[in-house]
Amino acid sequence: MAPPHLPNEIILMIAQYLTPRGVANLMLGNWELYHLLRGGVIFDRTLGSSRNGAILWACQHDRKDVVLAMLHRQGEFGYRDWQGFDIVSETPSSELHLPLRFAAFYGHVEIIKILLDWNINTIREDLRALPAAVSGQHLDAVKVLLEYSAKVPGDSPETSPFEDDYILEESPPVSEASFTPAHRHRRFLNQAFVDAIRHGHDEIVEVLVADGRAQISLTEAARLGNERMSPLGVAAEAGHEGALQILFEAGWDVNLRDGNGRTPLFIAAASGQEAIARMLLGRKDINADLANNQGHTPLLEASRKGHVAIIEQLLAAENVNVNPSTSSGQSALSFVASQGIENAVRLFLSAGAHPDTRDHIGRSPLSLAAGAGFPAIVELLLAVDGVDPDSKCKQSQTPLAYSVLSGRFPGRVNGEKTNTTADRDEQQMLDILRGSIEERMACLGVEEEALGNGVALSIMNLLLEDNRVDPNSRDAKGRSVLCLAILRGELAAVRLLVSSKKIDLKSKIYRNLTPVDLVKEKYRRKRFSESRFTSDKST
Repeated sequence: MAPPHLPNEIILMIAQYLTPRGVANLMLGNWELYHLLRGGVIFDRTLGSSRNGAILWACQHDRKDVVLAMLHRQGEFGYRDWQGFDIVSETPSSELHLPLRFAAFYGHVEIIKILLDWNINTIREDLRALPAAVSGQHLDAVKVLLEYSAKVPGDSPETSPFEDDYILEESPPVSEASFTPAHRHRRFLNQAFVDAIRHGHDEIVEVLVADGRAQISLTEAARLGNERMSPLGVAAEAGHEGALQILFEAGWDVNLRDGNGRTPLFIAAASGQEAIARMLLGRKDINADLANNQGHTPLLEASRKGHVAIIEQLLAAENVNVNPSTSSGQSALSFVASQGIENAVRLFLSAGAHPDTRDHIGRSPLSLAAGAGFPAIVELLLAVDGVDPDSKCKQSQTPLAYSVLSGRFPGRVNGEKTNTTADRDEQQMLDILRGSIEERMACLGVEEEALGNGVALSIMNLLLEDNRVDPNSRDAKGRSVLCLAILRGELAAVRLLVSSKKIDLKSKIYRNLTPVDLVKEKYRRKRFSESRFTSDKST
């Protein structure tokens, strides 16, 4: 703001009629106006809330002279109405908490010293400036605040209310020279400690660890917003190797479990932190198979998230169960198979994982891969000893049935058919299903292009070529695979099933209906439903 071209007397006269907020804003306009308005009755009649704005500005911009001037005038620095500049109390206050936080966040060490030398009791119960200094990444400011906070007078050491809840088995010793009442300062020390770890400020972490007063409890970790995560877990999730190494050297346990039972390795596996996982697995004291409170191991979590590199590292570790499963019975192999992660499936099979584990509804990895539309996984599993290609879930549906139900056929977009004509589909299905063998075979050709466009057809083809697969098996409702294909209107699936010459076309496949009768009934119901819809719409 350029200085106004007015005599100082006129500016002072105008200032006499301004509100306190107006005076403060005018003072901050430029340095000349500040010097002009800072003294005499103009400054003295400025309310504390406006003065607070001036000292905050000074703490932000490292203006030691302004801070000292404000302090010597005994400004009401803690006197602030956050909704405006009206008086909220008649009792003046000279608290310096907010100016101190500003100076700490911007790293102005000399101003921090000025404020605390003026009144060290500013940090007697409130050490919010320490997390502010960590957020600003100012190591020197952190050191100064720790030094002053250790000198707060007038109290004696107390036991933390969270003593029984410490993550550390033994709390670091607190010397008489560096005590601070636990229930006052510890929350801010812990906040600063976790923030430093999360942001990877290794030098600040070292200083806080050496200070020894930050003792994170599970309760406090939850309050700090880390989902009851330990400091080790915070470092693992953020991928900060340096912070982890500092904590290990300070005696923290590599297998430390947080409030949810997660070890640092578990969190690294869940977050995809390959370097952290490699570092942790390289330690001799690591237990790579510790499960969380839900019974999930790091390997299971890495599989669920699809982190192949970490899966490989864990499978190469000692004493790791290669067949972990969730409470619903879904195994690590099932997770990667259902996601189509071929490399991970190969790793599990090479490590000796059971290829035919079942979840709580009886689905095998083969069924899950078939239903998700991954031909490469299906082919890989079919070649493994111990796999049942005709396994049935609790609904008695086989992998072949899952491939038909997947809906991954040509002519579908997001599972919905495009450009369909019921009359044409019905006639084509009838042509395929009825008549002599010669007549049926004449219209069966399954084009290679169709096989390429519909992954379900490729999977069905792989399963039908396996002599162990029974394409005429029925599910719990008595429906065969052909019946499912007809009911879903999958013309390509019907064509492929009939062309395999393994389907019994004469038997009744559903509710005493033959395949031909089922086609007629399906499309009769479809036309009836469409006519009712049209009629209702017209009325």
